[in-house]
Amino acid sequence: MLIHNVYFWLKDEVTPSQKTDFEKGIKDFLDSVDEVQKYQIGIPASTPDRDVVDHSFGVSMFVWFNNVEDHNIYQVHPAHDKFVKRFKDLWAKVQVLDSEMF
Repeated sequence: MLIHNVYFWLKDEVTPSQKTDFEKGIKDFLDSVDEVQKYQIGIPASTPDRDVVDHSFGVSMFVWFNNVEDHNIYQVHPAHDKFVKRFKDLWAKVQVLDSEMF
């Protein structure tokens, strides 16, 4: 199993309406990729600040795949390209952390 963790830092000028549209765009995109086993979308938790905790991102998504091959199909899926083209102007930074589970 592989979990694809993506963190988005949205630009300061992104409106609440744009953020809502972005979150819906994530759902629509992930729902259209058969290789996605499960996904969750999140925002920073209200956990206490500590040196090791980063609450600075705006939106996160966690996507489960059965294997690396399914992840690789997702990366070149037309819906992935469409999503990036549609929303890339909203984010200031994106960080991806992929983990193979054992």
